[in-house]
Amino acid sequence: MAAGVLALLGLLVFKIALERLVARYPFEPQRALSVGQSRIFTDRFGESIFAELSPEGQWRLPVRLSEMSTNLTLATVALEDKRFWRHKGVDWLAGGRSVVANLRNQ
Repeated sequence: MAAGVLALLGLLVFKIALERLVARYPFEPQRALSVGQSRIFTDRFGESIFAELSPEGQWRLPVRLSEMSTNLTLATVALEDKRFWRHKGVDWLAGGRSVVANLRNQ
């Protein structure tokens, strides 16, 4: 009984801490999209002949979603959890399960 109460309390503290963290550092989609891409030089027929690193020193080449393999999407989801499509980025059930497991192993 006490372990269950402690687990719920731990989950509540975790949720509050995460909400404060998200409020302090909000996701800014425009900032993510403004990252410089690698420059690609093409010939007069549109064929790539040279490419440069992005201003940050990374390879950032544009790829259309339609050009991406469905296997890449499936592999990404496979690395996530089995309820990936049912939650909005944070699986509270898995978080609670980990809190309970950590409390049991102390």
